[in-house]
Amino acid sequence: MGHATYGKPEITFLPGGKRVPAGEGETIFDAARAAGVPIASSCFSEARCGSCLVRVVRGAESLGKIRIDEKDHLPGPGYRLACRARVFGPVAVERMRDPGESLPLPPGGRA
Repeated sequence: MGHATYGKPEITFLPGGKRVPAGEGETIFDAARAAGVPIASSCFSEARCGSCLVRVVRGAESLGKIRIDEKDHLPGPGYRLACRARVFGPVAVERMRDPGESLPLPPGGRA
């Protein structure tokens, strides 16, 4: 699968240290939402807006490979889109955009 696992899938959101369990292969976005942790998004988790950008602080090896639809939104190494990064072990991330700052939807309502 291209990733190493070092324990059960769990996401720590920094700052603050809130820990969220994740199902193996679940995206950071889906696990966060299920646990009530807000993640910015304007494209309904379709990797179009880049709002859900996170910086991976620890555990990059516990995430699935970067997908082609994710690459254009990444400013450099160490960043992932929460809607595309699949969790296979413990990871710590920092949200790069305040959830209240989601990009506005274009006319028609969908990105």
